[in-house]
Amino acid sequence: MMTMKRNLLNIAVVLLLAGCGKQSGGTVVKPGVVASVGSREITVGEVVAEAGRRAAAGQPVPDKAALLDEMVAEEVQVQRAMALKLHEDPEVARAMRGALIGALRTKELEPKLAAAEVSPEEVQTQYEAMREKLKRPERARVGMIFGAIPLRAPAAAGDEVRARIKGAAAAAAGGGEAFRAAAAAHSDHQASRYRGGEIGWINRGAGPRWLPAAVAEAAFGLEPGKVSEPIEAEGGIYVLTVLERAEASVTPLAEAEAGIRARLAAGRREALRNDFQKGLRDAAGVRVSSEALEGAAWPAATGDSEPPELPGTVSN
Repeated sequence: MMTMKRNLLNIAVVLLLAGCGKQSGGTVVKPGVVASVGSREITVGEVVAEAGRRAAAGQPVPDKAALLDEMVAEEVQVQRAMALKLHEDPEVARAMRGALIGALRTKELEPKLAAAEVSPEEVQTQYEAMREKLKRPERARVGMIFGAIPLRAPAAAGDEVRARIKGAAAAAAGGGEAFRAAAAAHSDHQASRYRGGEIGWINRGAGPRWLPAAVAEAAFGLEPGKVSEPIEAEGGIYVLTVLERAEASVTPLAEAEAGIRARLAAGRREALRNDFQKGLRDAAGVRVSSEALEGAAWPAATGDSEPPELPGTVSN
């Protein structure tokens, strides 16, 4: 009896739907449904939404019939793929999981990252905390005339270099253009010779590796524009001039602000990522068995390449 009533009810529903819809080629079309693909119904709202999505993305929007045809073509392919259980293929499943993770992050994490602003007050506080690290040592922009004396050079060869550099020092004594000309004519340091001997800025106590420490320190005993006496040190003889000096100072906030802001923002975003992941793990009730993992068989390494990232992970 119950079965008969249920069948009669089903027949009534079908007849009611048939009466509410239009006939198209003998197929019952429900109000608002523009196509049926198997059990899947495509509605007017879905077609309009797809047209709006394409327009918002700056993509071409075909006419109504063409767009519906595209959506039907997509649906029949999806249904065929599902019938073949392609969604159960490990690679396809991995891609689907990656897409889901990406969508999750876009919806729940990315807005928080975008809003991770750093205030001027935070920058100022960090600047004050970093003042020691932001100290700049005394610096000098240095010019140099260099005469190379090889380690095992004969005494006569060394004497010849000393005489040449002594003459260069005398010619360069006036500084400025005189020094530049003497460097071009006599210096053995090819990188600076044709730049008037200029080797650039050096920091007190941390000169370039190739310049003997005693020679670098001697530069800080010169006033700008003055020329040193020949200084013999490892590798040869040096004559120096200081083109410009800068006293020790602290990097101004205006120069340091961009770097400080970037570091603070990066730290804040990293904390948000960690909190996001922790919240997901807590909500899911994650439990890990280290013992089971320890006993797992593991494939041998096949090369030096880095292991692939898991979907949704972020490289630092």
